[in-house]
Amino acid sequence: MLKVKNVLMAGALFSTLGAGAFGASTAFAAEKTDAASPFQGLVQAIATKFNLKTEDVQAVFEQQRSEKFADLKANMEARLSERLAAAVKDGKLTEAQTTLIKAKVAEITAAHETAIKDDTLTKEERKAAMEKETADLKAWASENNIPLGFLRPEFNEKMMGKGGHGFRGHMGEKIEKQND
Repeated sequence: MLKVKNVLMAGALFSTLGAGAFGASTAFAAEKTDAASPFQGLVQAIATKFNLKTEDVQAVFEQQRSEKFADLKANMEARLSERLAAAVKDGKLTEAQTTLIKAKVAEITAAHETAIKDDTLTKEERKAAMEKETADLKAWASENNIPLGFLRPEFNEKMMGKGGHGFRGHMGEKIEKQND
């Protein structure tokens, strides 16, 4: 019973750290790591502290991370759908364009999920791949007459230009201005 309680305590700890762990693991994905999780040290420390099997703690960690990622993905998809529906209502996009955007976002998301698991690329190769993806996405948006801000807000030149706040503050206003 004590071990079950310890696993539950560790699970609660991972739930609390889950959002931060997801963000940090995404950041670490840009650099090569060994086959183990970048948080292997944390997993090992918790296993040692609570006298648990490392594999059990790792399983709880992976489950929590997967759940947080699924929630984040669902929230992002919902926000995208809301923004696209509003753009159609306002006459800024057509239904056909929103269908294209949703398909492209799904394609990019799947590619990124695969790329995160690929640790064979060097930092320079990853950078080159990202630059190519950006150029390809800009060309695709141009071909389909879709303002870039509907795909990735960071493409909003006004937002990232002189004095822009980037993703800090007033993002919604700046995206709206760019999409007008």
